[in-house]
Amino acid sequence: MTDSVGKSVVGHTLVTVSMEVLYPPDVQSLQNQTVLLNNSLTVVCNLTLVGNPPASNYSWIRKDIGRVIGTGKTLIINNIRLADEGEYQCNASNRMQPITNEVLYGLSQSTVYINVEYGAYVREFKSNQSHNSIAVNQGETVDLLCVADGDPEPVLRVMNTTRGNESIMVEIKGREAKYRIQQAQCEYDTGNYTCLADNRYNEGRQLFALLVYCKCILFY
Repeated sequence: MTDSVGKSVVGHTLVTVSMEVLYPPDVQSLQNQTVLLNNSLTVVCNLTLVGNPPASNYSWIRKDIGRVIGTGKTLIINNIRLADEGEYQCNASNRMQPITNEVLYGLSQSTVYINVEYGAYVREFKSNQSHNSIAVNQGETVDLLCVADGDPEPVLRVMNTTRGNESIMVEIKGREAKYRIQQAQCEYDTGNYTCLADNRYNEGRQLFALLVYCKCILFY
């Protein structure tokens, strides 16, 4: 600026502006969980960024039914059941209101799969629809069937325990084991049989008794 006498004058002013950046929260990736049946489980929804303003709303959704089952950062399931196995989603959100007065909601999500495991056990051990025991004639065929369950999948063994020791006849990993006795002999096959199911939590077993009638030999 130049005044009336020709002298130059420099004028200036300073304005301070405060800028606040709003941003949504960011949920940390959740690790899948494995829990034993009837135990309790706690899963925490942690944030890598809390957001601005900080996240204030948390919810947990059971994804297979699409229903909110909890609020807050922490999900707690007591006495967990097999029906609780599935995928769960944590939602974290904040409410952002810029100077335009248009309210925006920031949202971040992460999912966790909860796997419920349980000890091995034998559901049934039978032969020809008979449970516990069966009697057959010598020379007949006997089919032994053991059905078991467990998670992790159990190892099944069908054993002859007749003579004071355990002779393994079938050993597989699965939930069903079969063993066929061709032409059963009274002197060799009569006795007790055991089905054993085993995983890292439990060992279950069930007995089955087989009686083979000997053929009569007539001498003249």
